[in-house]
Amino acid sequence: MAREVDRDGRRYRRMVGSFIALEMILAVGLFAISAARPPNRPIIKVTGIDAVAYYAVARSLLFDHDVNLTNEYATLRPVPSRWNAVVPKTGVPMSPFPLGYSLLQVGFIFLGTLGTILSGGRPDGYSQTCFTFYYIGNIVYVTAGLIILFHWLRSVGRRHGVSAREADWVAWIVAMCVWPATTLGYYTFSSMSHVAAFMTFSAAGYAWWGARDSLSLRRWTVFGVLTGLNVLCRWQDALLLMVPLTYEIMRLARLGRHAFAAPLPWLASRALALVAFCLVLTLQLAEWKAIFGSYFTIPQGQQMITWPPPHLAQVLLSSHNGWFTWTPIVLVGVMGLVLRWRRMPQLTVPILVALAVSVAFQGTVRTWHGDNFAMRMLTSSVALVAFGLAFVLYGESRRRQVALVALMVACGVFTILFGIQYTLDAIPKDQRLTFSEIFVDKVRLGRTLRRRDTLMRARGYLDAGEPGRSVEVLRETERRDGLDRNLLDVLAQAY
Repeated sequence: MAREVDRDGRRYRRMVGSFIALEMILAVGLFAISAARPPNRPIIKVTGIDAVAYYAVARSLLFDHDVNLTNEYATLRPVPSRWNAVVPKTGVPMSPFPLGYSLLQVGFIFLGTLGTILSGGRPDGYSQTCFTFYYIGNIVYVTAGLIILFHWLRSVGRRHGVSAREADWVAWIVAMCVWPATTLGYYTFSSMSHVAAFMTFSAAGYAWWGARDSLSLRRWTVFGVLTGLNVLCRWQDALLLMVPLTYEIMRLARLGRHAFAAPLPWLASRALALVAFCLVLTLQLAEWKAIFGSYFTIPQGQQMITWPPPHLAQVLLSSHNGWFTWTPIVLVGVMGLVLRWRRMPQLTVPILVALAVSVAFQGTVRTWHGDNFAMRMLTSSVALVAFGLAFVLYGESRRRQVALVALMVACGVFTILFGIQYTLDAIPKDQRLTFSEIFVDKVRLGRTLRRRDTLMRARGYLDAGEPGRSVEVLRETERRDGLDRNLLDVLAQAY
């Protein structure tokens, strides 16, 4: 018995160590790519609209101790938008995005500032060292999120009678697979809030799993605080509260009046979680008051949402960022939840309800596609999809488990190649894709990249007033690599 416990302990330490190793590899990769300085492809940067707003708030909290972003926007120069316009009521620039991610990144900007001082730079919060530590923050958060998800999955497996060895291995494999096969991989190297939201949701979910059937005031308070932090990172993640809410409803339906054997402690523990949740959210209300002049507002405006959801099918299936289309491992996970709901209804049903509500809400949003890589708005839901992946592996034969893991790895390769296509502008970023762009061009990525390089050269000739040379290089590429719609478009302009 002691030998088995020792073996379990060694296996657990190696698995956790592998996540730390992944963190180190990601950090080294970030530095290596940044040091290579790819032309027109800087990795560590704070540009655009959302990313600048997140960084500006974090920098202002650290240096100015307020959320007046006037001087930050003057230096960082975000893309002009109604999202960073001056609010007439208060006279300060807008930041309509959640506060939580900026709060979490304050410490990393502080470390970057210390690094700037040590290197003899100006400690103003705008140095490349500060930007680098800001990106390292994402690597830390995604690693922490994967470790927490690993613990949550193994705890669920053991609770449902899976052996310690199988529960550990399944949890480790699933946590490792969801990083490259979902939006987590791409947004690890982005200056936006998605991986931090994934981490905080995983932490809140794991805290709920430990508190779910208890009357512990401490456990429910921790759950309330972590849930509040998660909603501060992504407001839409409040919909994932459908997991504990549905679980409680099912528990009451199953136990009837016996569920209230201790009604006052039950009510006190849940009420304390709600109080802790609301107290954390007061930070967001304070920011809204400072920027918009009101404690309660809808920063993006009510016109962002249309009900009933007109884009439900597109959110899941569209070739323009569809959740199943761009990250097919999600479909595998959802199918796992559906197929195993009878075996583990007390968890699969709440998860399916939460996923359905989240997808339905995303279908109401005017910009349902997210205007970036894949279905980024549902990144936190990856933690719930992971349970479907784990459930299809539990109790299967070794051969079937190997086949399922191979499928997950293939999904990871598919999404990684999507990320390469997207990053290198090898596919359109604001419209639906063709069959060839989704499938064929991934297999023949070299041909796709040659076409992209030709496209850049041809456009350069057009800008220089040399359409003949543009036609020449385009025709040469047509003979060698074939045409696509982008080359045809430029060829038409050249003629």
